[in-house]
Amino acid sequence: MAPSKIKGKSQFQLLIDKLPATHKAKWFAGAALNSSEPAMASVLSTVLSRLNAFLDSEMEQMFYIIQHKNTFI
Repeated sequence: MAPSKIKGKSQFQLLIDKLPATHKAKWFAGAALNSSEPAMASVLSTVLSRLNAFLDSEMEQMFYIIQHKNTFI
């Protein structure tokens, strides 16, 4: 993760600091924030993977509704 202008903190750490305490991304980050770059990269990868899965299922539902909108009337 890229270094930031604040000494001792990466840009990833600064980004996570902006989130509310109850945000799930902050829960996933947990101890990885104070560990190595590979650990932070792994957490970020997991979060993005879950976001992708969520968006995929939402898009699939939207396409289904759009394709079948005439049958719901």
